[in-house]
Amino acid sequence: MIEEIAPQYAKQLTPDDFYLPRLRYVDPAPYTKEEFDRAYNWMLTWDLVGPNANYEKLVSNRVAA
Repeated sequence: MIEEIAPQYAKQLTPDDFYLPRLRYVDPAPYTKEEFDRAYNWMLTWDLVGPNANYEKLVSNRVAA
């Protein structure tokens, strides 16, 4: 992962900076409207996203297909 980060940031990281149990590798799957709505509504409560986000405009499931 460090090799994929921009060089100016990669120099600041070591393998010890990654909490490995947190990383999960799964086959790609579609990002459902329900998952989007749950995350979007949570982000709204923290003012992390605007009120007009739209699943159809923001989510592309073409990789998971």
